[in-house]
Amino acid sequence: ISGEMLIYREETFGPVAAIVPYDDDDDVIAMANDTNYGLAAYVYTNELARAMRLFEALNFGIIGINDINPTAAAAPFGGVKDSGLGREGIRFAMEDMTEIRLMVVRTPPSES
Repeated sequence: ISGEMLIYREETFGPVAAIVPYDDDDDVIAMANDTNYGLAAYVYTNELARAMRLFEALNFGIIGINDINPTAAAAPFGGVKDSGLGREGIRFAMEDMTEIRLMVVRTPPSES
């Protein structure tokens, strides 16, 4: 596919593989991050150092390294940029959905 195609620019859900040719890792990073969305990215490599460099450079909420389903019940789930509205996942959802408030009550001194 090419950068002008809708499938390249829009967040796509479903069994779709958008394959784009690239020259090197810097090219991949630039193309992947050039989007308004950032739910998940997937990296397949046998080189751990390369995987870590790509993890640091990619601007996505979830990054799977050699894994098609990088989630766990206790892990935060959510994207960055225009993908999602915060994080889901037990603790993260509770924090995101909680409004912290303060109440102070002063009572008059008792007359006894």
